[in-house]
Amino acid sequence: MCGNFTANTARLDKWKRGIEDITYILNNDLCKLILTCREQVFRDEGFKHSDMEIFQTCKCNFRDDELALTYSDKENIAKRKELNNLFLDCKEGKYKISALLFLIICNNRVKKTYLPGKYKRVNKILEDIRSECGISEELTDGHSKRMNNSFHNALSTFIYQLPKDTISGLIQNTSSDFVCVMFVMNSNEMVSSFYTKHYGIILKHDHIQEYIERILGDMTKSDNVVGYMEHCRCCRNEEFRSELHSYLSKLSSITVTDLILNASESFVKNMFVMKVEDIHQSSDSIYERYGIEISTEHIQVFSERFLNVMTCYHYGSEYIRSWRCSKNNDFNLAIQKYMGQLSPKRIRELIENASQSFIQTMFVITVEDISQISFHVYRRYGIEIPGDIIQDYIERMFNDLKVLTPI
Repeated sequence: MCGNFTANTARLDKWKRGIEDITYILNNDLCKLILTCREQVFRDEGFKHSDMEIFQTCKCNFRDDELALTYSDKENIAKRKELNNLFLDCKEGKYKISALLFLIICNNRVKKTYLPGKYKRVNKILEDIRSECGISEELTDGHSKRMNNSFHNALSTFIYQLPKDTISGLIQNTSSDFVCVMFVMNSNEMVSSFYTKHYGIILKHDHIQEYIERILGDMTKSDNVVGYMEHCRCCRNEEFRSELHSYLSKLSSITVTDLILNASESFVKNMFVMKVEDIHQSSDSIYERYGIEISTEHIQVFSERFLNVMTCYHYGSEYIRSWRCSKNNDFNLAIQKYMGQLSPKRIRELIENASQSFIQTMFVITVEDISQISFHVYRRYGIEIPGDIIQDYIERMFNDLKVLTPI
């Protein structure tokens, strides 16, 4: 009832609409209502609705010790249902076994294009399977689809029954892709046109912080934080968004400083904001729904990181726009204030070592050459060249012209 692997909301609503008639019949007639479903469906929030209380009056969980199959029971079932008997089940049984073998060999990644015979390696596999199973005609995608459904059923049940310790191990030790794709907040997120998203490990509340710590660790090392968050299924969930917001807002001062100094460039430029108002909960871009606010305490160290990154880039005038903070006027004023406080020694170092683009776009003769209202973001900043350093700047510009590096 109400869905194979996840609760079907439409079916639950249908049961709710008929609950008065069902209750009347059960109270006034000598009859019983016996319904079956998987445990993960029964534990869905939909069954906790007051209209569904009748289904909580008598429960038989066949995983309980008193009702579970014994080893002897399982042996008897295996004898009646083993593959050898399936093989003898006329042509249909042979089809099922052959499809199962094909799925196993292809690691459950069977494409329809495999079957018409375009790929020599696939043809050889199919020929070997037909030979071993005693099938003369060619296999079709219909045979593999039947076994594919069986595999889907078994995998969904297996995932649901994972114990807590195993889930913790998966969160901590599996690949970044697995953590992004395989964890979900609820069963509704396992409905997708993408085959891999038919599955999911539902995060219980006591695993959420552990999961957040894992993905945050992955993000701080990522060269594409925007893509990472688009890829992460949980990041689209409203409940998870609230949990992650809460976690980020409570980061210690030491942790925030460490992130600014050591996290990947992609993380720093996309995850930090000047004000909480710069976090847009309804943005189409997932990463813009999250953010770490830069406090007054951290603006100095953030400005240093920003400047250090900028000095390495060519075409810096365009690169500045990719920093999320650059859209905030308070940030632009803070950066300009920081640049205005650079020591002559630091300015000399920048003239000597910074990229050609930085030299051309970030230095000015007077502060009047800086415009906070300019359309071009880079013109809102500027490092004023002290009079006794102008000669150093001219020499650097002249050297750059001699090597004719494209601007």
